[in-house]
Amino acid sequence: MKKLYFKKKILYVLVLSTFSHVVYSADTVDLGTVGSNSNNTDNTPNSASYEAPTQAPIDATEPKSVINRHYIQNNAAPGANYDDIISIAPSVTNIAPNGPGGMENQGFSIRGFQDGQINLTFDGIPWGDSNDFTHHTTSYFMNQDIGNITVDRGPGDATNVGYATFGGTIAVESKDPLSKTETDLYGTRGSWNTTLLGGEFDTGNLKEYGDGKGFIDYKSFYTDGYMTGNSQRRQNIFGKFERAINDNTSITFVAMYNKIMQHPSYGATLAQMAQYGANFSLDYGNDQANQALNTDHISTDFEYIGIKSHQGSWFIDNKLYTYGYYHDGLYTFDQVATANTPGGAFSGGTTIAGPTPGTFVNYPNNIPGTPIFNNYRAVGDILRLTKSFGRDELNTGLWVVTQNNQDAHWNSDLTLNGAYNYSATTGNGTGSSPFGLIANNNFTTVQPYLQYKWHPIDGLTVTPGAKYDSFTRSIDASATEANALSHTWSKLLPSLDANYLINKHLSVYAQYAEGFLAPNLNVTYKPGINLGSVNPESTKNFQVGTVWKSNQFTLGADVYRVNFTNLQKYVPNGNFSYYVTVDGATYDGVELEGTYVLGEGVSLYGNYAKNNYSTSDGSVLQTAPDSTAAAGLIYEHKGLYASLISKYTGKYYSGVDANGNNLGFGGYTITNFNVNYKLPTSYGLGKNTKIGMQVYNLFNYNNLIASVYNTPSNGDPAYFTQPDRAVYFNVNFGL
Repeated sequence: MKKLYFKKKILYVLVLSTFSHVVYSADTVDLGTVGSNSNNTDNTPNSASYEAPTQAPIDATEPKSVINRHYIQNNAAPGANYDDIISIAPSVTNIAPNGPGGMENQGFSIRGFQDGQINLTFDGIPWGDSNDFTHHTTSYFMNQDIGNITVDRGPGDATNVGYATFGGTIAVESKDPLSKTETDLYGTRGSWNTTLLGGEFDTGNLKEYGDGKGFIDYKSFYTDGYMTGNSQRRQNIFGKFERAINDNTSITFVAMYNKIMQHPSYGATLAQMAQYGANFSLDYGNDQANQALNTDHISTDFEYIGIKSHQGSWFIDNKLYTYGYYHDGLYTFDQVATANTPGGAFSGGTTIAGPTPGTFVNYPNNIPGTPIFNNYRAVGDILRLTKSFGRDELNTGLWVVTQNNQDAHWNSDLTLNGAYNYSATTGNGTGSSPFGLIANNNFTTVQPYLQYKWHPIDGLTVTPGAKYDSFTRSIDASATEANALSHTWSKLLPSLDANYLINKHLSVYAQYAEGFLAPNLNVTYKPGINLGSVNPESTKNFQVGTVWKSNQFTLGADVYRVNFTNLQKYVPNGNFSYYVTVDGATYDGVELEGTYVLGEGVSLYGNYAKNNYSTSDGSVLQTAPDSTAAAGLIYEHKGLYASLISKYTGKYYSGVDANGNNLGFGGYTITNFNVNYKLPTSYGLGKNTKIGMQVYNLFNYNNLIASVYNTPSNGDPAYFTQPDRAVYFNVNFGL
């Protein structure tokens, strides 16, 4: 497998190198402006746009919140990932039971749409898992390399491509290289033995390379985490280089590699918490909760070459990319017998092949486990073309990606060094296959789009468009599931939006757009399934809103309604959780966000969202809070930055009890305090030297916040609790 992976990497490097050679050999064309990552925010210090934790852009055509680099630098915890950062935005909820960045997210949602129903892009490139379009939050980009994040609460216009655009898009953008040479050494030390060490080198403008510029950033992160035995060790390197080839064309190279070792947890029962503490998770004893027997080793990479060029009246933006995910894991649960969460009973032990063929022996006190591997690689290209017609604009393009995945897990006896566990079901002498799944699956997505931005009068932009989404999934699980299937789902997705700029400070907008999501891989595991009978999920979205932006005040407000058909609802059921189809659901609500500059460096921030939903069968949706809100005070003056921000999450359901009843959770508020000081250069400690402190969960709220697993042996739900107060001390030396 490693040799195959290495050969594939060589192939991708050659493809990218060949592409770049072709670009460098191209004839000179007229450039003009070679694009930027502008998000309509004001970078003037102490302006409302600069200080705002979230803000709506003045040219918005649907509800969206932009989180700029300034906020991320001053407020993101050392190991925070994009899900931790966006949790400040209206209608966004994130569950982080091991502390910020301490484990993969255990449930984030936007308006009640879950991970897997939400699109995620990096520099405009969609990415996600082969199985269900979810995302591994700890396995890719770290906050030190993020420029800004846009939370787009809706399917977007026709140009918005991705696997699951209908629930919204989290658009992460890399930061830009600096124009001047700089070396930054940074570090963090704090609660739960959290340590971050990193270094970044910016080349500045390189005259000998056409004024190209770039940076490379390496960091090493470690934390014991709030939960016992849930340590994480992570290494990440990220590089970006960009240059103008001539007056018309620029090229950008981006590459990232991430390696992580972590210990996944499913929480703890109330009885375990009462005995061992609210943060109990894994231990070091001879049981299923042993830390060493619950381990993930994951390596990932992400690369692209981007070209931007003006060719007459056409503007071309193309990205050729690849990303890969390689996961070796070990968990102490038996997926065939009455499996159990780490920390539970031995589930009847194991069943091992006997000395005589066809015979089996039970070991009631041995520890059952499940080794897994899940490897995938995607290769894709996004071509975007823009042509100007006076003040109007035509946008067209094509996104194509193919992704191949190998997935397997099997049952083993960890006491007997991984011997196959045949999972006896009727006692001594009988057994079944130890293999839960061996599968190869791949998918291909093709999304062409076309839209036209029409300006009938000054200030008014009307944009009709359409995107065609074609998704083909093929799977061969014949070794264990007797399934070898392939099917294509497709749909034409129209959109129509309008933005009217009443004056330079005030705009109003409206949108109608349709969304589409192909079925997850898990639908293919049912024996005899006819994929042609499985309908994709789809939505129709209606949204109107307004934006005010001035130097002193930013405000965004909107109302929305989403009609959902063929909703695949998640049903928690221990290790065998599943999805059921609900004929229909309706989401609606109102959202507000704003920042007001009081003066003398002081700003006020707030947001609010009321989120409603109803299903055709009256059932509840998991991790769909009825409301969210935030309030904060920000101070920035003469190198000193301080913020005190609280985020409220309303009532929601998460998990089920022993009788299958939904578990309800009340609303709760988490308050964070951050302070940073940039030392004057007269101190002789460098040109960008900062010291800071962060207090996470300032008022030490500690209560149950989620249940995502039930122990099948007795049906007791396993819970996560909100981590205790944590304090981090940060330093950055800019040389």
